[in-house]
Amino acid sequence: MVKVAVPVLLVFASALGACAGDLTLGVGIAGGAVIPIVQDDEATGSHATLRAAYRPVNSIALEASLTVARFGDPKIDLAGVTNDLQGSSLTAYGVDGIIGGGPGGTVRPFFIIGIGYFRVSRDQTRAWDNNRTEFGYSGGLGLAVGLTRALQLDVRGRLNIVPAEGTSSRKSAFVQGGLNYYFRI
Repeated sequence: MVKVAVPVLLVFASALGACAGDLTLGVGIAGGAVIPIVQDDEATGSHATLRAAYRPVNSIALEASLTVARFGDPKIDLAGVTNDLQGSSLTAYGVDGIIGGGPGGTVRPFFIIGIGYFRVSRDQTRAWDNNRTEFGYSGGLGLAVGLTRALQLDVRGRLNIVPAEGTSSRKSAFVQGGLNYYFRI
């Protein structure tokens, strides 16, 4: 499915670009909170993201990203149990489709749908953990505020779901703010 979806999205984006003639490339940085959802073994932590975007038209983008996150240390409230467990580290590589939120001097909402590879590891349990890179997907909403024609403030929230063993999955929410800079080509 992934092997088919990514080339189809790229061909679609290129076709739109050929029709529109207003191609832009962008780079961005962001940071914020990573919030575990229904996971007692993690607490809220922080993350940083590097992004590169290709916009064949102003309202559609393909965005590649690298995210590095550190979950907070879990709080275990059991009488007589000492907890020294540290939060996990997360590294994610992804490609997102963005609809809306193009560069410019206005406020623009946008939608995010993406796929990626996620690697979660914890230094203390590395010897027996399964530290494989897992395929996952994400979706979310954002708001782009154009500071100039080329510089944009970006605020977004996204839900990441990474299927795990059996029928379970690891879920987390990213809440982030950042800056994007666009180059017209």
